[in-house]
Amino acid sequence: MKLLRDLLVDRKEFEDWKNNLAWARDGTLYLTTFPDISIGLPKFTRDVNNNSKNLFHVKERPLEFENKLDFELAQRNGLLNSQPVSYPRVCKPSPTNDWMAVLTNNGNISVFKDNENLANLDSPGDLSRRIYHCFEWNPNGSSIAVGNEDGELQFFGVQKSLETTPEFLLECSIKLSDTGSKDWVTHITWYDDVLIAALSNNSVFSITFPSPSKDPVSRLLQIASRRKITDLQIVDNNVILTCPGYVHKINLRDYSISSLKTGSPENFHIIPLRYEKESTILLISNKTSYKVVLGEGLNMTVDDIIAPYLEKKFKKWSTIWNEFNNYETSVVIHGVSLSPDGYSVAIIYNMERVAFKYKIASEQSFCIMFAPLYQSWRISEYADGLAWYQTYHIYDKSMPGLPDNFSTDKKLLNGNYPISLDFKSYLKALVKSEEMRTIMFLNMTNEAPSVLSFQEALYEYVVNKTSELTNEFDLACVLSLAKILNRQAPIANGKLTMKSGLLEEDFDLKSFNADPETVTSTTNNTWRRCGVTLLPILTTQVKICPVSKKRVLDIKRDDVNNYGWFTRGLLETFNDRSIYSGTTLETI
Repeated sequence: MKLLRDLLVDRKEFEDWKNNLAWARDGTLYLTTFPDISIGLPKFTRDVNNNSKNLFHVKERPLEFENKLDFELAQRNGLLNSQPVSYPRVCKPSPTNDWMAVLTNNGNISVFKDNENLANLDSPGDLSRRIYHCFEWNPNGSSIAVGNEDGELQFFGVQKSLETTPEFLLECSIKLSDTGSKDWVTHITWYDDVLIAALSNNSVFSITFPSPSKDPVSRLLQIASRRKITDLQIVDNNVILTCPGYVHKINLRDYSISSLKTGSPENFHIIPLRYEKESTILLISNKTSYKVVLGEGLNMTVDDIIAPYLEKKFKKWSTIWNEFNNYETSVVIHGVSLSPDGYSVAIIYNMERVAFKYKIASEQSFCIMFAPLYQSWRISEYADGLAWYQTYHIYDKSMPGLPDNFSTDKKLLNGNYPISLDFKSYLKALVKSEEMRTIMFLNMTNEAPSVLSFQEALYEYVVNKTSELTNEFDLACVLSLAKILNRQAPIANGKLTMKSGLLEEDFDLKSFNADPETVTSTTNNTWRRCGVTLLPILTTQVKICPVSKKRVLDIKRDDVNNYGWFTRGLLETFNDRSIYSGTTLETI
């Protein structure tokens, strides 16, 4: 399969961290460049031309990190405040929100939304209890687990509401190290309902959650070892860990341990292949890579997925920059990240030639390679928006496995609409359906995006609530839906008065037509419709879908129109995410 051309990251510098790359569920890339992080914002264009620069826009995102330890005495950790500037060490986006948590060089963890600092995690106690060296989001985004220098895991729950900034409150903690020892928590991985943590003495623990009302319980899986753990993953009810020269598998059913000698002292990254028929992983390092099948034992085979691509890139680079083999050269991998749906992998690397030469940041150039891990892919609930579009192009425009008779007007939830739910819960159920995800993806590949199936589901809900339709905005929206769907309108009389900061227009509901793009006022002025509510747009305070180019009224900036429960529910639910493509709406 032909790869996309690499995404170039120029004039940047990385510190010597291992996890310098993260891929969010909306397709955003986070790079822990120094001193400011860089982000690859997903963008939409129909002419990608097999070049990843047409899928991402790389830019800096300067963040201000608050160091809670500025005025603390650090007798036990002399390096704690030896560098006055805080800079990022690890970035991890939330699996469910557009938040990003950042671990800094001096043991702080902050949570951001864009450039806004939402929270700085902290806990009472001694200094060693407040210095963090690793963290992981709960897969459902409801909490963050952090590890400190006291051998302790702390769980911060997310308390959020629409009106206020979310709070991260310390809910519970669990001590992993023995009493009196000061082993740091260095690794945390959390997949489904399994959490695994490792300490600086290389012991490994599993943490279980008996019930929401009870504190988590730890179990020792591997005793302390002199071999440093370099990576830790959970794959098909197995814990996989790598250390110099070895890869170990711990079965979480019977806690048996299997080991395999790699023959290489390299630090390996673990890439889980979760969609293979057999439990399989890839091990990749600067010098070599393997495929390992997790059967009764561990069976190492040749890596036929990533290695061929890297070897080809290395040979091409050597032909230009090391034609006569006068220098020792190597591939240096700075970070590896699975796509949010798990079907692809991004690897940030550069080619190095061993020579006495001093480089400054402006000379640095790094490449991000995007590689498919399987022969085909499917639209996943773990990704949304442009992340699907990225996978589509990574797989060389191969379409996911769709039913042969699938069309964009297929009924959502097979017509079994849960109309007993409240309206916002009903909307969320529609958006989470497999049919709606497929429609959003197909809207990115079609010239004429359509959400007729969604509008049909809206009509079926509101036709059972006609007695509650008293607001003029709700009546106008329902009437427009009925006209477009060629269905019977619950009501066809009345007038709509639409306002903006400068204008006011009246619309006769009888004159509403089946045109989903425009509507004409009583003074014969033609106005564009809102892409969600089908109401006329009289204001510039709108948001736009980057794929369909549909405009949506921004209810957060509209305080002059008295929307009803139906239109308000639609605008509040789809204020940030497009119903046409699942992408983030852009503010105009």
